[in-house]
Amino acid sequence: MTARTLGATAALGGATAAVGAAVWIGYAWVPHLATPLCAWRGRGSDRRIALSFDDGPDPVWTPRVLDILDAHGVKGTFFLIGERAAAAPDTVRAIARAGHEIGSHGWSHTSLWLCGPRRTDREIASTRQMLGELAGAPPALFRPPWGMVNAAMFAALRRHGQR
Repeated sequence: MTARTLGATAALGGATAAVGAAVWIGYAWVPHLATPLCAWRGRGSDRRIALSFDDGPDPVWTPRVLDILDAHGVKGTFFLIGERAAAAPDTVRAIARAGHEIGSHGWSHTSLWLCGPRRTDREIASTRQMLGELAGAPPALFRPPWGMVNAAMFAALRRHGQR
């Protein structure tokens, strides 16, 4: 919701909705404050760009992206959702064969901020195992869905050898 939308909502008598949206937007960043163990960016002195793709694989669009990257001799990192990877195993194998890095993006794309320790561990472990079987090696990287984390995530990542 943009500031313009919030202003329009308030002007139409929805001041409560506007204040609620502003409070939600503020609280949405709270989990990010507690993520000193997360990598948000590389060293600026390296002057490199990392291409990463989330929420795949998609059996239609991912092969098109692979073709474009191949045509330009560029590699990327694909953070894959376990459910989607299970539905498109050939696409996961194609990403790996092309030499791109595969990372985990959780099993169901659920915000870990809303998950307990057991569910968090299942989201990480099941995706890691399945991607490892399809790609030939388990992913080293994990990108939390929605960028939201919980304390159990760091312990689960350590247990499963991911970062």
